[in-house]
Parts: sequence; structure tokens; C-alpha cells
Amino acid sequence: MKIICGIGAICIILFAGCSSTYRVNDFPTKEKFYDEFNNSFKAKEVNVTLTNDSSFSIYNGAWVENDTLFSLVNLEGKRSRSLALEDVADIKYSGTDITYTLILLQNGDELKTENFRRIADSIYFEETIEYSKSPITPISCLKKVSYKNRWIGTLTGVPAGFVACGALGYTFGKTTADNTDPGIMTDQYHKTQSEQRMENFVSGAFVGLIVGGIGGYFFGYPITYEFNK
Repeated sequence: MKIICGIGAICIILFAGCSSTYRVNDFPTKEKFYDEFNNSFKAKEVNVTLTNDSSFSIYNGAWVENDTLFSLVNLEGKRSRSLALEDVADIKYSGTDITYTLILLQNGDELKTENFRRIADSIYFEETIEYSKSPITPISCLKKVSYKNRWIGTLTGVPAGFVACGALGYTFGKTTADNTDPGIMTDQYHKTQSEQRMENFVSGAFVGLIVGGIGGYFFGYPITYEFNK
């Protein structure tokens, strides 16, 4: 059984090399690619590889905006701000309640606000801050950005472990039965070759469920976005 666990673990490690990779040309526009990236990389431990093949990690998530990669820090709070009306493209109210508004700026930014009011040619409000962004590197210097989805790794590792270790158990069941002295089997064991195979299959599959689940969660399932490759 130790041999089955060892070989099964190797199968899980090899499986962990599978990944999903997305490129700009997989999307209708570059902006759509960036939107999907931003939705995927919030609050993730991110690995960044630059075009010179150097790499580093970001631990709170990543964001792309204005052709720049930013690191994110979870931060919930409010700050008072004012803007000239000429900088505003649109103002969207939440139903008939002007307490909560979404302000769209001319540069494309969106601001979630409260306590909105207008005075002359300016507007005053409290901006709701969900994340603080720090610039990291221009997009032109990026090769790829990736993170590991551990739940997908677990969900795919469980069936992979079940099949791999179950098949190994079945194979070793045949080997065990073939290499056992028939006389000993008659005196001490009452298992046919089929019974031995099935017993080892069940044992191997059970171990595979555990090894696959743990291995899949530990190694994760890599999700990679390629920029300049």
C-alpha cells in the first residue's frame, strides 16, 4: 500500500502541472482581457513574471489599470472628496435615493460614493474605498501573472487520485495474487485473484481520494494570464 501511495502521489504531482492559460488574443478586446484579469486576481496570492524572466509575488491581489499593474490591499473606509463637474462623465443614482451614487469620471474611473451633493460647478461626496492600489510595473514589462486556484485543484485532484490509485491497487492486486504460494493461500487466505484485485482497488481508490484531495489543494490549479509572450 505504501508503494501505491507513493506512485499515486507522483501522479497527483504530475497532474498539478496542468493549468489554464489566457492570452490577449483569446478575448475580443484588450479591455475585456483586463476586465477578466481584474475580476480573477482580487485578494489572491499572485506570482508575477517579467519579460526579463525575473519574478516576484504579490500577496493581496493584483489589478490592471491604465496599462500598469498594481498591487491591491484590502481596505474598507471612506474619505471626503470634491470634483469639478467638468471632470465628471456621468452620475448614476441608486433608484430615487441620492445618498448612494456611482460617479463615472472622464478618465474612465468609477467612484462609489455616499452623501453626494452639488454646489455651483463642483460636487462633494464621501468616496467608499474598498482597495488601496500601489503601482508595480508597466504592462509592457509583464510576461505573465498567475495564481493557484486551490478549490479547482481539490475538485480535480479527488477524481484523479481515485482513478490513479484505484488502478494501481487493482494492478498490485494481480501481482500479489500471482506471487502468493497457492498452498499458503489455501491454508491461510481464502481470496481468489479477482477478490484480491477488488480489495486492493477499493483500498487504493480510498487512499487516492484522500491523497488527491490533499495534493490538489496543496499544489492548486494554476490560472495564468500572459501579457507579452
